[in-house]
Amino acid sequence: MLTMEEQFMIRHLLNEGLSISEISRITGHDRKTIRKYKYKKELLKYGKRPSKISILDPYKDHMKFIRI
Repeated sequence: MLTMEEQFMIRHLLNEGLSISEISRITGHDRKTIRKYKYKKELLKYGKRPSKISILDPYKDHMKFIRI
């Protein structure tokens, strides 16, 4: 996952006319990664995953009282 700054930098270097291999050398990312971001129309945004609901959530209050 690339940060927004890295994505902007790749876009900028592509607009400057650099090849995928040159951008790969400059940024240190794989050519496949550069190519992926070259053909994306939108910048990819990654966020925090939603917390997963546990099967035991309905019983947690009851389990607090049962401690041995």
